[in-house]
Amino acid sequence: MTEYHRIRLRPANVYLIKGRKGFILVDAGSKGKEQVFFDYLQKLGISPESLRLIVITHVHYDHVGGLAGIKEKCRCPVAVHASEAGLLEEATVVTPRLQLSLVGYFHMQGISLSQ
Repeated sequence: MTEYHRIRLRPANVYLIKGRKGFILVDAGSKGKEQVFFDYLQKLGISPESLRLIVITHVHYDHVGGLAGIKEKCRCPVAVHASEAGLLEEATVVTPRLQLSLVGYFHMQGISLSQ
């Protein structure tokens, strides 16, 4: 079984996956949470230099906010989908819009859908 760790860097989680020659980090969490990540690595006895790749799933603020700080210390490459690479290169961070389902919208309006 593959060794992995879920690290809670609120509001998002990041994942550390052990490979044959080091670790892969999936997402980088929010800005200001970098030290939480490095403290977790230290607790596990993992050096930042053992990260071989950072994979970004999408460029929302809670997935890339900590990227610069983590990359600076780990000095590893970053992979992101081509459709979002331009946003990352331009340092454009996306804040997701609040999305409500119809049920949630009706509930907020005081409309009950139950009979």
